[in-house]
Amino acid sequence: MKYGLATTLTLFAVAAAAATHSSPIQRTIDAKGVKEIEVEMSSTDIRITPSSDAQIHVDIHGVVSTQKVDLATKLSGGKLTMSLKGERELTANDLKEEGDMELRIPASIKGLVVKTTSGDIDLVRTILDKVSLNTVSGDAELDDVKIGAIHWQTVSGDWESDSGISGFEGKSTSGDYEFILRSADPRLKLTSTSGDLKMKFSAAPDLKLDFRTTSGQSKIRTAQLSQEGKATNAKLGQGKGSLDFSSVSGSMTIEQ
Repeated sequence: MKYGLATTLTLFAVAAAAATHSSPIQRTIDAKGVKEIEVEMSSTDIRITPSSDAQIHVDIHGVVSTQKVDLATKLSGGKLTMSLKGERELTANDLKEEGDMELRIPASIKGLVVKTTSGDIDLVRTILDKVSLNTVSGDAELDDVKIGAIHWQTVSGDWESDSGISGFEGKSTSGDYEFILRSADPRLKLTSTSGDLKMKFSAAPDLKLDFRTTSGQSKIRTAQLSQEGKATNAKLGQGKGSLDFSSVSGSMTIEQ
């Protein structure tokens, strides 16, 4: 059977359209019994905001895959896990685009774990006891959040926060850290190979400072201390909080 050029192009277009699936995923989940949420994605950008009710709302847009994709959830021991699932096992070749995810969580949720490969993570106006964020190259940005303890691990992703943070532990290879801190006495422990640290305090910092580096530089400009150099060990204020930063070539800047 012979086809004309127009017919052949039409057949190719139909085949291409049939080869991929793209449709939004929307889910409302009862938060009863849920104390912690764990989300695991690859390149999906994730934005977490407060819910206006007592339920968990998930909206995912822009996913393009060679098979139909849905949201897989499992509740066990108070932890609700979320990930994408396909009609069969999903691979990197199946997911052409992973789109964007908006997760709205109620005040009853106390813990959050997010794992991505290259997807960025944004937290806005959330109040949580503990948060764990893990990426390879995805960035994390926190705006107007209140969190008791944060664990951040990445290879090259950057960290940026303008929030009230009590405790923070971060591990990075080349990713940078940037903080605007509303608390004067947080407890921060950071490590980096080549990533830099920039920190600005809204009030006079009240912490013990320990900066260890091989070739990085430090610059401190606060009401209590103004100096530049390399490794730094100092006490700002009464030293109630702590900042421990260990780096090979990364530099540190602290301002008020």
